[in-house]
Amino acid sequence: MRSDTLEAVSVNVDPAETKALRAEWERRGIDVPLKVLDSPYREITRPIIEYVKGLRKESPRDAVSVIIPEYVVGHWYEHLLHNQSALRLKGRLLFTPGIMVTSVPYQLQSSEAAKRRARRRQDWNAPGSVRRGPAQVRSKESSEPKS
Repeated sequence: MRSDTLEAVSVNVDPAETKALRAEWERRGIDVPLKVLDSPYREITRPIIEYVKGLRKESPRDAVSVIIPEYVVGHWYEHLLHNQSALRLKGRLLFTPGIMVTSVPYQLQSSEAAKRRARRRQDWNAPGSVRRGPAQVRSKESSEPKS
């Protein structure tokens, strides 16, 4: 992805947090401009969709790439708390012509804890191991001579 322009977008749902974000952005000296969209009703999805569609309207021949961070969580109930805005945003932009959507996983501490719990359980197999077969069975089969 070689972009002509790059910009970070945030939605202002809490003025104090937005002010802190701008201050941290400047303190770190990030060269990417930060665009803050106002949302009077604390809505995140609609302002971003309207902004992205506005970019497409200004330059219909350009492709717009939207990179969305998504949390990787360790408990099923955390899915109810996280990623809802990202899911709605991705769902709305996915079928919009000229817009590419990329999800970037961000590991939360609970996802690391889930991995450690899974490693301690002997009967646990990694996702996809049902198709491949458990690791112990594969290693025994590969060490036995074929007739």
